[in-house]
Amino acid sequence: MGRHYIELHDTTPVCRGDTRNIYEVAELPGSLVKTIRPERVDMSGHFVGKSGMKRLRLEGCYQGFAREMAEYLILSRRLYAQPGFSLPIAHIYGLVQTDQGTGLVMEKIVGADGELAPTIGRLHAEGRLSDRHRAALDAMFERCRDLHIVLNDIHANNIVYTEERSGRPECVCVDGFGERVLIPIHRWFASVNRRKINRIARDATASLTRAPAQERWGRQ
Repeated sequence: MGRHYIELHDTTPVCRGDTRNIYEVAELPGSLVKTIRPERVDMSGHFVGKSGMKRLRLEGCYQGFAREMAEYLILSRRLYAQPGFSLPIAHIYGLVQTDQGTGLVMEKIVGADGELAPTIGRLHAEGRLSDRHRAALDAMFERCRDLHIVLNDIHANNIVYTEERSGRPECVCVDGFGERVLIPIHRWFASVNRRKINRIARDATASLTRAPAQERWGRQ
């Protein structure tokens, strides 16, 4: 009898990114499962078309997962004496095996209707972005500064808004966190990381005053 794994081939992703599929799985309530899109991966576990130095990265297509897990574990170490801590990023619950490779199990953030919480990008596109949402976004960035959370690939559609998670208006980053540069200067130096978050926050403010777009805020 083989080891159990989650079959996703007949399941429609609730979200799809450039390299990832995101699923709701009945046996993992309150969670989402991120997988790497199979068509983007070769048989050695690297992204199709990657060559040279990029193939030396031992995590291969899972480098993003490793980055997010590392950031989460660093925060867990810093907050070790605070059981039940909450973060301005989605909590990570672990890894599962699926028919799309290893999946990253993360917290599911919902809105008042119990469905997936809307992204800032969706609220902006629908003309529903209000001062309440902007204040929650500013508060998220401030918590990231205080907790020394490293942000990297941040844009309007990987930050969601909810009032259900903590009973108050809140923005949560669900993707795009963790150090991505070889020399982890943002992880080492809080002042450098704070300057980067300040730049991301300024870019976000400017972006949200323009016509809706999936802009990457603060991306180098």
